[in-house]
Amino acid sequence: MAITEVRIHPAIGIARVGNSDTEFFVGPERRWDRSAPPGGYKDAQCRIKRQAARFRVFGYDNGVPTELTAADATIEWTVHLVNRKAAADGFDQPGPRNSGVTGAARDKLVIDPGARTLTGPDQRVVLDSGTFEVPGSAPVTVPLGEVRTDDDGHLLVLGGLGNSGAPGGTALQHFADNNGWHDDVADGPVTATVTIGGQTFTALGSWVVVAPPKFAPPVDNTIRLWDAVYDAHAAAGLLTPPATPSYTDDIYPVLQSAADSAAVNSDAKGHHGFSHPMAGAQWVYDRLTAPPGPAHMPRQYSVSNSGQWDQNLTGTQLAFVQKWVAGTVTADWDPAWGQRPPPDADITPGGLDKAALENCVGGAFFPGIEGGVILTDTAKYLPVVSNDGVPSFRLDHAKVAPGAVTARIAVPWQSDFYACSTYWWPAPRPNQVDVAGAGSKDWARSVPGSAAFVAGQWAKMGFVTRQGTALVETDRCDGADTVVNLVTPSLTFRDVPQGPGGTTRKAARAVVFEVRSPVPVTLTFTAGPADPSLSRYTPTPVTVPPTGSAITTVRLWIVYAAPNTAHSVTDSLTASCAETGQTWTIPVNANSVPRKTAAAALVLDKSGSMSEDRGDGLGSKAQSLREAASTFLDVMLPGDALSLTAFDDDAAVVRGLTTLGAADDPFDTTRSDLRSAIYGAGFNPGGNTSIGDGIFTGRGTLSGAATDVRSLVVLTDGVENRPRWIADVAAEIDETTYSVGLGTAANTSAAALQTVSGNHGGTLLITGPALGGDNQFLLKKYFLQILAGVSNAEVVLDPAGHIGYRQALRVPFSVCDADNLVDVILTAENRRGLTFLLETPYGRLVDPALARSLGGSFVATDQVSYYRLPLPLLADPGRPAHEGTWNAVLSYDRRGGQDDHGGQDPAAARFQRYSVIVHAWSDVSFTASAQQSSHQPGATVTVVAALADSGIPLTAEATVWAEITRPGGAVSTLALTPDGDEFTGSFVAHTIGDYRIRARAGGRTGRGHLFTRERTLWAGVWRGGDTPPPGGPGDVGGALAEHDRRWCALLRCVLLTLAGNDRLMRRWAEYGVDPKEFLKCVEALCGDTSPDAGASGEVRRLVAELRRTVGDAG
Repeated sequence: MAITEVRIHPAIGIARVGNSDTEFFVGPERRWDRSAPPGGYKDAQCRIKRQAARFRVFGYDNGVPTELTAADATIEWTVHLVNRKAAADGFDQPGPRNSGVTGAARDKLVIDPGARTLTGPDQRVVLDSGTFEVPGSAPVTVPLGEVRTDDDGHLLVLGGLGNSGAPGGTALQHFADNNGWHDDVADGPVTATVTIGGQTFTALGSWVVVAPPKFAPPVDNTIRLWDAVYDAHAAAGLLTPPATPSYTDDIYPVLQSAADSAAVNSDAKGHHGFSHPMAGAQWVYDRLTAPPGPAHMPRQYSVSNSGQWDQNLTGTQLAFVQKWVAGTVTADWDPAWGQRPPPDADITPGGLDKAALENCVGGAFFPGIEGGVILTDTAKYLPVVSNDGVPSFRLDHAKVAPGAVTARIAVPWQSDFYACSTYWWPAPRPNQVDVAGAGSKDWARSVPGSAAFVAGQWAKMGFVTRQGTALVETDRCDGADTVVNLVTPSLTFRDVPQGPGGTTRKAARAVVFEVRSPVPVTLTFTAGPADPSLSRYTPTPVTVPPTGSAITTVRLWIVYAAPNTAHSVTDSLTASCAETGQTWTIPVNANSVPRKTAAAALVLDKSGSMSEDRGDGLGSKAQSLREAASTFLDVMLPGDALSLTAFDDDAAVVRGLTTLGAADDPFDTTRSDLRSAIYGAGFNPGGNTSIGDGIFTGRGTLSGAATDVRSLVVLTDGVENRPRWIADVAAEIDETTYSVGLGTAANTSAAALQTVSGNHGGTLLITGPALGGDNQFLLKKYFLQILAGVSNAEVVLDPAGHIGYRQALRVPFSVCDADNLVDVILTAENRRGLTFLLETPYGRLVDPALARSLGGSFVATDQVSYYRLPLPLLADPGRPAHEGTWNAVLSYDRRGGQDDHGGQDPAAARFQRYSVIVHAWSDVSFTASAQQSSHQPGATVTVVAALADSGIPLTAEATVWAEITRPGGAVSTLALTPDGDEFTGSFVAHTIGDYRIRARAGGRTGRGHLFTRERTLWAGVWRGGDTPPPGGPGDVGGALAEHDRRWCALLRCVLLTLAGNDRLMRRWAEYGVDPKEFLKCVEALCGDTSPDAGASGEVRRLVAELRRTVGDAG
């Protein structure tokens, strides 16, 4: 691009003051953009955000613009803001303001911090050196704002904080001319020097005006500043309006401003129901040209200050309307817009120029809002230059002094704002506004007078913003409009399930209020509930901080603790709000039901690879699977149900859904029957891997289950290579699904299983390449972690370790007041050599006999031993054992023999590995998940966790973290930070392999008792992790190979059938077909597709079927 000229846009930029010193937003840069800034027009302290004017430079190549940024050029900006109001001529009084101040002293009435220059991006300069001084008083510093550059080198001009004052203590006496007063609005030139490609350009300059806030940003004045400046230039012959007006650009703004005025002036309500595009209407033109008085539109005053509605549209606007009435108009309205045109798609020079001035007042200049009547003096402008047909109006820096544009508007501006409460400028200064739920109210309804408004009440006023389709007041901060609504007129605890073994489970419901208030609000429970099963969890009073325009949701929690499984209660409670005087009585209804029973379908891989060594030389993967599944069975709650499904090439139900009796009931055979099935021939390894078929069949066993909760538990050691595929059945799954990969992510269908589990409330766990050594109990631990999810239990602790011969050790774990039932579960290499006891927080040892005598149980099977104890445990008279630190006490008091160690050297018995896992049925719940951005190295893994007490989020009194075991064994800790009602943290998985994640939480309950929780998670990355594995549903080559294999199996089947049927052989010969030659063809085509074990079985089935068919035909 050959740059011939550089210009700054917008030609006139508009900034606005605000009293927030921390937040700002950029003014409109696209036409029709009336969107509110993120978070609204006020900050969290209910202070008005300043509107920044953003300036950009454009390089022109023969009139064609291209934006230049810091990436393209070196841009040096210069800004000179000045406030000269106190030294200017009065607006409504003869002569100058402060006429008694003469000579050099008048210069001290001008607030001029001097020009400021910035070069490059991310710069900032504060305009804080200007002073204001009146005779007899010390000078005061009046900051006029600041200038910045952003990352792209754009210039941002921010005005002052809306400070006004009279150093000498002079009282306000006039709406516009107050001697001895200053404010901090300002204006001045913006220039830039641009160096690009070895050339330096002096950009065509712009002007910035720092104005008061616009309190109804979505509403346009009927005469916009753009209209006034445009008309002045047209009247002077400096530009020619188009012969045919645009409906969108020229007619819509006039009509829509009248319609929107109903939001800022109650007189307009019900009078302007325009629908766009609207055909030309003579009555509209007649009202716009009616004589001053009731019939005249718009209903605004003019500079005549006659007290009549006599403000006329500009001559150009009226000419456009007249042509519209006559049918001469460009029909450029797109019906797809609805009733408002969308913002410009791109930022353009012309769009910047027009967007800035369309949001300003163009009449009446009495004295004005953004600037005075000087803005309509065409002698103050450079010659008009157009950008894509849009004229650019630039003030001539040689003819306009810094501060001149705002010089004659009111000082301070707030006094004029307060006084102009009728028909002057309802868009920037509303007259009446709609308050949500309260109808129309005066905008300044709570202001006692002009002095209060100037002193700071102006910053507490509300903004009119678009809420849905309505324009309503928001962000008000003066207490005039506190609204408190009760969202929950009643509380219902319906069918609250109780815990296992008749233990109590609590539930929480919240009394919910919506509060919108500019001042703090206090909510208090004043009475109830009376029934002891219901209690207040949230201490009151609760003070809600100011919400600004936002609606804040406040929850006061009530907890229901049913004393039995058939309890019901009807009660009520009363709440009140001191600020509004409101009182609410909220009915409460609650009932309990027995615990939710669970059904689990174990869907287990029995493919040929399950016969492989598990990694320690002491057993196969199938053996570990059987031990883990048996442990799962042993620890399941009575009343829950289990089914067993095995899959290889196909799937088969090994044992249908069976409801379990008590684990320690010698007369109940349900568990022993299922255990026999687990160790039976139905799980003997052989064949391929059809995971989808296993899921499909396993789901079938849950059909019609009478339980409340249904879960799938899927285990595989390989990549699916036979249909059904996981993808074929995934959409049908509606059960909570847990998956275990026996191996590494790279050699299992980890990605597909993770999707299935993550989408259905479960988790995927991967064991890694070997189950020996320190990972000996890993598969059992995984199954027990999953069992906790299936049975709605919490994992309190899940440690593993070593114990030496003749050593005693304690494994501590925390029990809190919210825990109702605990399982303390032990697995070990040689449990016959271990003594396993529990120790209460008071030091009382609990053995199996004592546990049974106190209503608990102790179960020991071939795979696991565990205590199941109701809480509190009455182990000590008068001192129930409940919250506090408990211990699992282990002692290794005799060596196991050779038989106990599978043939190991007896020296190995000097120590043995153990694992203790503690489950609790509790009102304190912990959930966690790991979410991956991909399965390739470099993926981001995000751990998300949530804690709740009876459903009430716990964030303040808890710490959540994750211990991450990376590939290679290195362990790191990831802190999870509060994020709303959750905790989150992320890490990047750079190294190929499996990442074992132990998500943990610790904290205190509402009563101050310590608790711990944990969940085991997994993440993994591998090369090609996002590519479907070969032989799977996305593998075209694999599908073709499968197709060829099946055809070859069919051909071999035909040959075998022929060989066994002489009559068919003769018939082939009669037709001239030699079976021997046919056999050679088959072998040539199918030589590399010899059937595997699965295919051989298929051939045998096909042979039998064909023989039956031939026999039937014969």
